[in-house]
Amino acid sequence: MKSLIEVFIKLVLGLGTTLEIIGFSVLCGAILGLLLLSVRTCSFTGRYFYGGYTGVMRASPIPIMILLFYFGGKFLLQKSGIDPSALSDIWYAIAAIACIASAYFAEIIRTGISSVDEGQKEALVAGNIPPLTGFFRIILPQACVISLPNFGNLLITIVKMTSVVNLVGINDVFGLAKRISNASYGMLQIQAFISTLFIYWIISMVIAAVLKVLEKKYQVITGK
Repeated sequence: MKSLIEVFIKLVLGLGTTLEIIGFSVLCGAILGLLLLSVRTCSFTGRYFYGGYTGVMRASPIPIMILLFYFGGKFLLQKSGIDPSALSDIWYAIAAIACIASAYFAEIIRTGISSVDEGQKEALVAGNIPPLTGFFRIILPQACVISLPNFGNLLITIVKMTSVVNLVGINDVFGLAKRISNASYGMLQIQAFISTLFIYWIISMVIAAVLKVLEKKYQVITGK
């Protein structure tokens, strides 16, 4: 039991890196998802681009995307005369996860917008409220509330996506667990991965609990 606690404490040292990747991936993915939605509404060509992008990203395995962004990003920086080491390896992983997450964010928000009561949209027109103002201040907040359960599932999926960033040498929780496992044998290896599962479970449970509170708070809007 003592050794299990010691392993758990060692893995917690990598939690900061894992949370950093999760946080920036969610932020960048959400922003990119909104940009994708705006492209979709701009023109007929935008709809094709949106459909192609979301289709490719949702079908792309995360390990391949991380390796592609890592080696491809370093190659492009080198060709541009920029030292590849100037950018932390974490950002290549964040970019890969964010690009995949953005496709899901865009689809979740699009579905949420379509679920907003049509009377709300008609009221914007009747009240001569500028479309952009009405979207960001009235439609989008309601769409986000309606989509909370789907957002929760996506956030937990992003948490699990971060477990493969060690492919490019990033010392996150799982990366540290692999290092402990490679330097050990027997029960210590098992304890390393049990501790890793426990840490990811805690993160997922915290996300689920926060979203549960938000769902109850805004249940009047969702009608549930």
